[in-house]
Amino acid sequence: MVVPNNSNKSTTIVQITDSHLFQEKDGCLLGISTYSSLRAVIDKVLSEQPDVHLVLGTGDISQDGTASSYRHFIEQVSRIDAPLRWMAGNHDVNSVLHSSSAATQWLQPIYDLDAWRIILLDSSVDGSVFGYLTPEQLQLLEQALDTAEERHVLIALHHHPVPIGCAWLNNLGLRNADEFLAITDRYSSVKGVIWGHIHQEFESLRNDVHLLSAPSTCVQFKPQSIDFAVDDCAPGYRWLKLFNDGRFSTGVSRVAADLFHPDMDVTGY
Repeated sequence: MVVPNNSNKSTTIVQITDSHLFQEKDGCLLGISTYSSLRAVIDKVLSEQPDVHLVLGTGDISQDGTASSYRHFIEQVSRIDAPLRWMAGNHDVNSVLHSSSAATQWLQPIYDLDAWRIILLDSSVDGSVFGYLTPEQLQLLEQALDTAEERHVLIALHHHPVPIGCAWLNNLGLRNADEFLAITDRYSSVKGVIWGHIHQEFESLRNDVHLLSAPSTCVQFKPQSIDFAVDDCAPGYRWLKLFNDGRFSTGVSRVAADLFHPDMDVTGY
């Protein structure tokens, strides 16, 4: 594989995460109608991103694990004229997610996009909130990196592989993050790691690798909190513009602040 010569050519990825949809479209999570907020976020994407090349759904698509909730997600995301790849989060039901993906490539873990390889990892653990990458997932990661040739690599998963400054969330991240990072540290092709799960924007660097989370399309969690706390930031999404030479730019965009109002007094969910 030869990286295209035009280093300024770019492709755009949109990350949609933690939609927490219900069987009923009027289902609410902590005071927010999750279907309505997802629809508003997709409206925002359509108004801001004229040329999307891939949509990544990084887990917790559903809150109740019903087939209808996954159909609601597809109904909204399909409004974006781009391929979809998605993965399970801790609230998803893997069997229903797989059946909802029948006859599609939505669960395929490797997506090559021009000069980039996108690797999707399943960090979900049935019945648990924390994440873990099985030996099979770690092997998939190594093989995908070994065969990336000259491509730059972006890795996506649901759980955070580094501490993110929220004491209550730090123990609910990727339990074998050391194994994951030991692999990524060996490959200079890895340019970024993105995830969902934490319902807030996060950006950091590790060995020149960008570590990024995205806001939820519904309820936000307060950054730097010791205990569970809801934030009053609006729902949103992350965009990434990937350049052929390995650079990328990224940002978070949110819907209007007055559209959705979470219950700020809740102490968990």
